[in-house]
Amino acid sequence: MKTLIMAAAAALAACPAAAGEAGEQPVRIYLPRTVKIDAAQLALGAISVLACQDAQLAARARAVPMGRAPWPKESLVITRQTILARLVASKVPADRVRFVGAKAVTVTRHERTVGTTRLLEQAEAFLNTSRPEGEDCIYRLVRKPDDAVVPGRGELRYVCKRADTGAAGHVKVVVSIRRDGKQVALREVLYKRMYAVRRAVTVKPVPAGAPLTKQNVEIQTAYVSSPPAGNWQEPFGLLARRRLSAGAVIRPGMAAKKRPALLIKRNQMIRLRVQGAGFLITAVGQALQEGRPGDFIKVRNVDSKRVITGRVAFDGVVEPVIPEAKK
Repeated sequence: MKTLIMAAAAALAACPAAAGEAGEQPVRIYLPRTVKIDAAQLALGAISVLACQDAQLAARARAVPMGRAPWPKESLVITRQTILARLVASKVPADRVRFVGAKAVTVTRHERTVGTTRLLEQAEAFLNTSRPEGEDCIYRLVRKPDDAVVPGRGELRYVCKRADTGAAGHVKVVVSIRRDGKQVALREVLYKRMYAVRRAVTVKPVPAGAPLTKQNVEIQTAYVSSPPAGNWQEPFGLLARRRLSAGAVIRPGMAAKKRPALLIKRNQMIRLRVQGAGFLITAVGQALQEGRPGDFIKVRNVDSKRVITGRVAFDGVVEPVIPEAKK
């Protein structure tokens, strides 16, 4: 600005006075090529350097309105003809106006662009610090903010807060851009909540009934929109309940534990055992159902011919769990 004033002063000093100007001092106007402003409305004194020995005339000329200031990212070009017309409308005689400098001045605002990257840095720093959904949650960007063009000069501060999105599983961060304690721009950033989960995925086809091993299944990390269940376990050792193609995510019901070997066959003669504190009673029975360890089956007592329900023990003995039924 100091350089501009010095250049204007030199140009105005070199501007010759017209003949017959005695007693009528000219209004000399130096027009720069470009100028930046802060005001919402333009006056001639804000976009040029003006000199006149008539102090009242100079003040009136400097106050001549030149319209609105440019919008953010906008440039307004004001020509000498426009300025002269505004001066005449304000009762400044055209024959007393002398121009030097540019043929037109390009007017822009003092402004600063806060880019999308900067806004995202602020929003993500806020989320990483506050962790509103817990440590296991990450945030996937859904909608970026537009650049913010901030008018004026001075240091900027950023204040972030959460806002209601109205959509389940989403988080909105509002970034307020402030200068001198006042908000000068506002932008919103939308994220989707995601949670890291472990999952088992087949790396090659697995036939029905085949065991799941580290050779045909790998454990991967995926991101889902719901918090993970706390009881997930690796499926190694389970049997595929149906054929699984390569790349299949193993979900509950697709694999099961290997069933114990069949210990008792239908109509097989077995031993019944009732054991307690200080006593042991045994008998012979006939199995009416097949049974594996832990199964409950019906058995007919060979001596009494009564049918009872018993639990198959791991040694093949059936332990009655209810009293013998009456005939």
